[in-house]
Amino acid sequence: MELFNELKSDKSQDVTDFLTFIPIYRSTRRYKSLAALIKRYRHAIEGKTVMEAGAGRGIFSQLMAELGAKEVLAIERSKTLYALAKEGAENHPTIECHLSDVSNFETEKQVDLLFHEFYGPLVLDETMLALRKLRFEPGIILPDGGKLWAMPISEADILAKDKQYEPVWKDILQGALISDLISGIPFKPAWEVFDWDVHSEQTAFEFEIPEACDFIAFCGEITHEGKSVLNMWWTHNWPVIYTPVAGKKFSMRFKYIGGFTRVYFEWIA
Repeated sequence: MELFNELKSDKSQDVTDFLTFIPIYRSTRRYKSLAALIKRYRHAIEGKTVMEAGAGRGIFSQLMAELGAKEVLAIERSKTLYALAKEGAENHPTIECHLSDVSNFETEKQVDLLFHEFYGPLVLDETMLALRKLRFEPGIILPDGGKLWAMPISEADILAKDKQYEPVWKDILQGALISDLISGIPFKPAWEVFDWDVHSEQTAFEFEIPEACDFIAFCGEITHEGKSVLNMWWTHNWPVIYTPVAGKKFSMRFKYIGGFTRVYFEWIA
């Protein structure tokens, strides 16, 4: 879903944030996978002060409250989503909603566990890097990592599956990362581009492609303590990202600025 008309800047951002969350809540697989992870950490939630960063409507805050948290801090920067989270918390007295970006939020309380779902399809391309700018130190960050996977695609396969494709796409889109570009070819992870966790300082990566191909598809995997939580290509929330191949090695950098992440991509060999 996408906003098509002009609105005042604050209203436009609120509508965009709200539209972002609608498909998230429609994904049963996404919710079940993340809820199962939270439930595995019941021992770190029950009787503790916990947080949901980027709470949206606060459904995971409500889950942690139901699991016996002493206090749940639901942090949301969108005014519209904050209002929805606050409304949803009316029957959960242990939930305390705050209108704030988590990187600006300050508390003297010991946050025993912080839950988030800051992942983009390239793992670090949404707000994951905000977790490196916290003004407090949570005991546990849940989930704590992710992997970016790549899949080689030949032009012959694209021509056989996607009737809209034309070879000129390769030249026009060189150096661009495009979501949902190619249809008819399911994503199957072949190459691990990077494996990242919240304790890592690395935000720039280089990758040499192991074999010749015409396009590369990218999609991420949510992990915790190195174990898989959810493959993004199993849901409809995260798109697969495509780019035409224009070399043997590329670089990908992520820079968190003003609450959003910029992605820089280029072929370097």
